[in-house]
Amino acid sequence: PCCEIIQFPAAIVRFNGQWAPSSVLPEHFDTFVRPRFNPTLTDFSKALCGISQEQVDAAPDFPDALAHFLNWMQALGLVTSDGEKDETSGRWC
Repeated sequence: PCCEIIQFPAAIVRFNGQWAPSSVLPEHFDTFVRPRFNPTLTDFSKALCGISQEQVDAAPDFPDALAHFLNWMQALGLVTSDGEKDETSGRWC
């Protein structure tokens, strides 16, 4: 069996020149991802992650989840429409 992504979370964290984050911004992204190669979750995965089979069955596949993530990043002004880092927004360090 191969490993697959079954949840795709992201948070915006601000670092003010230090290793420890100075703040976690309220913007966050989180979606479950429908597995392609092993669509039935193991009991171990369900217990470890607290995810149900129904949640991943209703989730987007990875390409769609990634597109949703890039749309979220674009809405925050962090990437351009083609997914490239938006250096003009001033939001990157």
